[in-house]
Amino acid sequence: METTTYKFIISQNGEVKKTFENQTSDGPAFGYLLRAQAQSTNYALKYGGWKVEQINEQTGKSEFWKPYA
Repeated sequence: METTTYKFIISQNGEVKKTFENQTSDGPAFGYLLRAQAQSTNYALKYGGWKVEQINEQTGKSEFWKPYA
């Protein structure tokens, strides 16, 4: 059974800040976003101009993290 790996591209206001490749979890991306700014990840995604794109490296399917309602 093949393990699914993901690429995470973290950007703020359209500028790529960090990329993580060959990841099996979102831990490194989540941790980076927490350290890179002073608010919660929810606040960063909703108001801070941050975006996290999660790409399945096997299928190429791309999704963006969404802030909580």
